[in-house]
Amino acid sequence: MIKGFFLAVILCLSSKILAQDSIKLLFVYGSRPIEKHEDAWFGGIHGGHVSVSYLEGYVSFVPNDGVQIFRKNTINSKFTIEYGDQFVFDTSDSRYLIISIPTDSANRSQLDSVIRRYLNKSPYPYAFFGMRCASAAADLLQVSSILPATNASSLWRQYFYPRKLRRQLIKLARQNAWPMIYRSGRTSRRWESD
Repeated sequence: MIKGFFLAVILCLSSKILAQDSIKLLFVYGSRPIEKHEDAWFGGIHGGHVSVSYLEGYVSFVPNDGVQIFRKNTINSKFTIEYGDQFVFDTSDSRYLIISIPTDSANRSQLDSVIRRYLNKSPYPYAFFGMRCASAAADLLQVSSILPATNASSLWRQYFYPRKLRRQLIKLARQNAWPMIYRSGRTSRRWESD
């Protein structure tokens, strides 16, 4: 009985030690201006952006040479690391959500390896009807076994824009008690809701 108790304690402690790493996703919500002096943003209310934590910053999938409407064989995209206030999508006064997903060091290491490879050479083009930031982030989450593997050709349809991925991860975060940090954003814009 006592041996069983100590074994259970050791298993709990070892699982906590293994899950010390985390993967953070930064979602910037889509919006449109309420006031005339505000600029319109790409995608409007269904726009936004999602990035995945990497080293001391976040990795984003962005167009490198214009946006294709349909996927072509030309790679017009890149994965880029953004730090602090250098984000492609400014987060200083934006509505955003950060979801922190606990993971073990093996999954984090595997994800980091794929990110390094993607930073060197983008695996797919950026296209309106193709891979964009949400589907690229979902691709990375599949590598980490956070999301189930999905056929790559249907990944962009499943996560056509960030809200679809965000809603799924909010549900998982609530079920698994993953930490979430939320900021409501400035009042001069009408923000997308969950």
